[in-house]
Amino acid sequence: MFSYYGSKSKIIKHYPRPMYEMIIEPFAGAAWYSATYPEKKIVLNEKYETLYRLWNWLIKEATREELLVNRNFYVGERVDGLGLCQEHKDLIGFCINRGSSSPRNVVQRWSCQVQSKPDWASTTFHKLGEIADNLEKIRHWEVRLGDYSDLENTEATWFIDPPYQFGGEHYVENKIDY
Repeated sequence: MFSYYGSKSKIIKHYPRPMYEMIIEPFAGAAWYSATYPEKKIVLNEKYETLYRLWNWLIKEATREELLVNRNFYVGERVDGLGLCQEHKDLIGFCINRGSSSPRNVVQRWSCQVQSKPDWASTTFHKLGEIADNLEKIRHWEVRLGDYSDLENTEATWFIDPPYQFGGEHYVENKIDY
């Protein structure tokens, strides 16, 4: 649903449809596979606590109204001064710096697509609106904090997208036994 290092947003349509009513993502990240089938029973598992807290907030607490309030950003603007909860700042931090492995605090020029206003991060404006439009679709999702190896073997469609083996040093949580 948001930008994250290694997310499959651009290629997710090439993956097969789920075979079961439940989808489990042991390495949730941005959960693009689950976001493609939000009506399914979704179990996200995430070891990176920042992502876990962000998903938990989106699923249980975030409101459409609060996501739509702070969504215009300019090059050089800082997210930490907006008076938002940490999870909201983290969401914005991922949106303003696409493809990042951790949320950023300052809007960079390369993250902006200039529209009618100079240096306006219009993609962030659009992405937060898109997430706000989909909040109700994810309210039934479950997110767990922990290692993938702690998940019970359950009949489900497992979308297994572990941290990159080469290039994975960019992930905050990158220790995995391949």
